[in-house]
Amino acid sequence: AMVFGLVKQHGGHIKCFSEPGLGTTFKLYFPSTVSDRNQTLPKQDKDPEKLGGNETVLLADDERSIRDLCEEVLLEYGYNVITASDGLEALETYVSHKEKIDIVILDMIMPRMDGRQCFKELLRIDPTVKVIVASGLSMQSQLQESFSGLIKGFVSKPYKASQLLKTLRNAIDSK
Repeated sequence: AMVFGLVKQHGGHIKCFSEPGLGTTFKLYFPSTVSDRNQTLPKQDKDPEKLGGNETVLLADDERSIRDLCEEVLLEYGYNVITASDGLEALETYVSHKEKIDIVILDMIMPRMDGRQCFKELLRIDPTVKVIVASGLSMQSQLQESFSGLIKGFVSKPYKASQLLKTLRNAIDSK
C-alpha cells in the first residue's frame, strides 16, 4: 500500500506480471521530467517567512537519497546537519552530541531500530528533545495519540523542501 501510494503521488503506475512456478514481477513506471531540482527549492532571501537557521539538526533516514537531499536543503538554509542511517545510529549520535543537537528529524521505518522505538529512547534520555517525524505512511494521527503532543512536527513523504523547512522552523521556535 505504501509503494502504491508513493507511485500514485508521483503520477506513476504499477504493472504486475505473475506466472505459477515462475514468480512475480512488479514494474514501476514514473513520468519522466527534465528539470533542475534547484529550481524547485525556495530561496531563503526571497522567502519572507525566514525558513533558515543556524541550529543543529540530527537527520535520521535509512534512504540515502532522501537523507542526502534533505541534508543539502538544510545546509543551503544555514542549518548544521548530523546524519544517521538508522534509529540505533541516531540514538548513539544523540547521546554523544546531545548538547549540540537542537532538533531531530526521524524517519519511522528504518532497520535495526525503527523510528518509534528510537523516539521512545530519545525521550527516556532527554524528555525535552524536539522531534519531527517523517514518514511515507499516513500515521500522523496514530503517532500523535501515542506520543500525545511530544512530537513537534510531522512531514509526510515525499515532502517538498518548503514543507520541511516550515515544519522545522515552527518546531524549533515552539516551546
